[in-house]
Amino acid sequence: MPPPAPPPAPASDPAPRAPSLGLLDTTLLVMGSIIGVGVFFTPGSVARLVPDGPLLLLLWALGAAIALCGAATFAELGLNRPVTGGWFSYLSQAFGPRVAFLFAWTILAVVSTASIAVIADFCAQRLAGLAGGAGPGLQVAVAALLLLGATALCQLGVRTGATFQNLCMALKLLAIAALVLAGLLLAKPALLTAPPADQTTPTASHFSAESGGAESDPGRPLSESQASGAAGDRAPDPTVAPNTPPNTPPSPSATKSGNASGTTPANASASTPESKPASTPANAQASTPGNTPASTPSNESPSTPASAPASTLANESESTPESTPDSTPESTPESAPEGTPEGTPASTPASTPQSTPASSPENTPKRPAPPSPARPWPFAAALLPILFTYGGWQNVCYIAESVKDPRRNLPRGILLGILGVALVYLAINAAYLRAFGAAGLADEPRFAVRLASAAFGPAGETLVEAAMAISALGILVVTVLVTPSIYVALANRGLWFPAFARLHPRTAAPTAGLWTQFALALTYLLWARALPLSPRLAPFAIDLDALVGSIAFAEWLFHGLAALALLRWRRTPAHQRLPHLRFAPHLYLATALTVVLSNLYTNQGPQILLGLAALALGLLAHRLLPFRPPATPSTPPA
Repeated sequence: MPPPAPPPAPASDPAPRAPSLGLLDTTLLVMGSIIGVGVFFTPGSVARLVPDGPLLLLLWALGAAIALCGAATFAELGLNRPVTGGWFSYLSQAFGPRVAFLFAWTILAVVSTASIAVIADFCAQRLAGLAGGAGPGLQVAVAALLLLGATALCQLGVRTGATFQNLCMALKLLAIAALVLAGLLLAKPALLTAPPADQTTPTASHFSAESGGAESDPGRPLSESQASGAAGDRAPDPTVAPNTPPNTPPSPSATKSGNASGTTPANASASTPESKPASTPANAQASTPGNTPASTPSNESPSTPASAPASTLANESESTPESTPDSTPESTPESAPEGTPEGTPASTPASTPQSTPASSPENTPKRPAPPSPARPWPFAAALLPILFTYGGWQNVCYIAESVKDPRRNLPRGILLGILGVALVYLAINAAYLRAFGAAGLADEPRFAVRLASAAFGPAGETLVEAAMAISALGILVVTVLVTPSIYVALANRGLWFPAFARLHPRTAAPTAGLWTQFALALTYLLWARALPLSPRLAPFAIDLDALVGSIAFAEWLFHGLAALALLRWRRTPAHQRLPHLRFAPHLYLATALTVVLSNLYTNQGPQILLGLAALALGLLAHRLLPFRPPATPSTPPA
C-alpha cells in the first residue's frame, strides 16, 4: 500500500509577471498614489484650524516626517519581502490568516472599492465642469465609463497602466508647478487679500476647534445665488448629492479627504442666500456712506455680516470714510438714506452709525477671532487631514514582483517618492500662504481657482479644473492597477477562490481580481449616486464618505500592525535594516495608535458602529467561507 500523500506545500507567490518597472516608474507610482486632489482642498481646512503661516508650514513638515517614517517602514518590509500582495502578505506572515483576511476584507470590500467609486465620480464632475455642465444622470454614466476604462487599461498589464499613470503624474506636476509659480512670482498678494469684485459671496469666517473644521467643497460649482454674481460659475443640479473629493483618500482615497478627522470638505456649504452678507467689498466701495446699496435684500438677518471675513470688514470700513469706527456691520442691511421719512421704525435709526453710542461695547464691531494656536486640539485636528493627504506610500508594495531588482528599487522608490511629495506639498503651501496669508487662505474656499485666475486670467479656472480631473484620473488608475494583487495573494494562501490566483497568459493581469473590483466599485457608484435620482429610491442611497470614514480606524490599526511586524522581524538574523532610519517603525506605530484613538474619539456613535459592523462581517465571512490556508511553519520566512 503506497504511503499517504504529504499535505500540499504552501503556495508560493506566482512570478509570471516579467519585472517591468524601474526606479523612475516606482517613484512616480508612489507619488501618484499620494498626490490626488487634496492639494486643492486640504490647505484651506488646515488653515481654518491653525491660521498661522509658519505653524502651517511646520505642520506640513511634521506630516512629511511622519509619512517618511511610514514610508521607511514599508520600504524596509519591501526590501526583505518583495512579494505579491505587499501589505497583506506581511500581515499574513506575521499574524496569521485571520488578521490578513480581515485586512483584505477591509481594503477590498470597503476602502479601496468605495474610494474608487468616489474618485471616478469626482473626476466625472470635473470633466462635466470643463464641458460646460452636465446633468446628474450623465455624470453617473461618465463615472461608470471611467471605471470601465481604467479597468480595461489595467487589463493590458502593469507596464501599460504605469505608463499612463506616469503621463498623468507629469501633467499633475506641471499644473502644481504653475500654481507654485503663480503664488511665489506672478500673483500680487495685495490683489488676493479680499474677494474679487465679481464674486458676491464671501466665505465663512475663521473656524474654531469646536466648530469641527468643516469646509465647503471648493471643487463644486457655487449655488445659484452665488453664481449670479460670479462670472463663469455654474449652478449645480439640486439632485446631485454633494461629494467629497478624495485626498486620500483619501488616502487616497476617500480617507485622504479627511473623513476621520472631521474636516471633510463636503460637510458644509460655502454659504446660502440666507446667510449671504449684504455686499462685497466692491459693493461697499460703490455705496455712499450711510446708504444701503440697492442690491441689498431687505429681509436679510442683521447679524449675518458678522460672519464675513476679516478682509471684508476691513474693506468696508475703508470704503466708508464718513462712518465712525463705532458703526456696526450688522446695521448695513437695515440702514436708510439720510432722507428717511419719519414713519421709519425706531429700530432703523438706532442702527445707524450716527446713533450708535461710542461707549457701548456690545455694539462695537469685532472681527471674528481665529482659534488660539496655543491650544493643543487644533494642532491634532489639523494634523489628521495632513496625514491623510500624505497617505498612499504602501500601494506600490502590492505589485512588488513587477519591480526590477525589487530589493534595491522598491525601498529607494518609496523613499524618493515620499520625499518628492513632501517637496511638492511644502512648495504649494508656501505659494498659497504668500498669495493669501494664513487668514485669507482660511477664508477663501476656492483658493486654488482664485490664485490661478489672478495669475493667468480667465484660463486659470480651466487650468485648476483640468488639473483636478487629471489628478483624479491618475490616482484612479493607480488604485485600480495595484489593489487586485491582494486577490492573488489571498488565493495563493488558500483564503480565496483559486481562479483569482491565475494571471492573464499574455499581459499577466489579475483578470478575476480586476473585474471583481470593477463590479464592487460600480455597485457602490450606483448605490450612492444613481439611487438619489429617484425620489422613491433616494432614502436607500449610501454615503460613501461616511462608510469609508467609519472604517478608517481599522485601516490605521493595520498600519500599526505592519510596524509591529517589522519590529518582530528585526530580531531575526537574516533581516536587513535600512540605514539611518532605526526608529522609523517606532514613531510610525505611535502615530497609527494615535490616529486610531482619535478616530474612535471624534467619530459619532453610529459611524463607529458602522465600522465595527463591517469588521464583524469580515470575521463572519472568514468563518463561513470554506477556505483554509495550508499548514505552514510557525516561523515567518526571512
